[in-house]
Amino acid sequence: MFVYVITCHVNGKRYVGKSNMPATRWTSHKAEARSGCERPLYRAMRKYGTGAFEFEIVETCESEAASFEAEKLWILRLRSNERELGYNLTSGGEGASGFKPAPELVKRRAASVRSNGKKLAVLRQVIELHEKGLTDPEIAERVGRSAARVLQLRQEAGISGPGRGVLNAAQLIRRGEAVRRARALSEENRSNILRLRESGLSIRAIARATGYSQARVSQTIERGVSAESAERCSG
Repeated sequence: MFVYVITCHVNGKRYVGKSNMPATRWTSHKAEARSGCERPLYRAMRKYGTGAFEFEIVETCESEAASFEAEKLWILRLRSNERELGYNLTSGGEGASGFKPAPELVKRRAASVRSNGKKLAVLRQVIELHEKGLTDPEIAERVGRSAARVLQLRQEAGISGPGRGVLNAAQLIRRGEAVRRARALSEENRSNILRLRESGLSIRAIARATGYSQARVSQTIERGVSAESAERCSG
């Protein structure tokens, strides 16, 4: 189970909740706001727009009972059940007073909890390893899942970006592609740079003509000269 906090950046008010599928719960919060539900949080979301609200996980709990206590502590700490400071209607632990879900919903939730036991255990591992700075492929190897599945689990938990500044898989791929493109472009224009140099143009003029930096032009010329010398010696 996870305890989460929703913060309104317009007025600073907060809402504390708990869920075993935080990302799904955030989606349902937005859907309930659109449906016209009159709870304070949903009225505020309609007033300011969902873009004014930030959803974040603040604590991971080992059991539902522990999440009840954690939710109470967070509500107490943030005073989010005080009208001037937050949107919670109660002090937490059991949900809003007077709200009773339909029997069918209770059954679905119970089935979901049972079927998601293993998934929740893996998700906890993913979050812990992500916080340690491991990339998705590294986490996947540790938990016995694919990197795509690890990414999906992180997204469901509302956790995005690399852990503690470490590049995630997508960023590593993008960086690799950028390096490959730069190298390919360098090889493609190397002969042009050498030809322009042979024609008497200065490094500065060549840089302007090709769009490369003067340092890159100078480096390419030096490599070209070294390659020619090596060919002559071998010949």
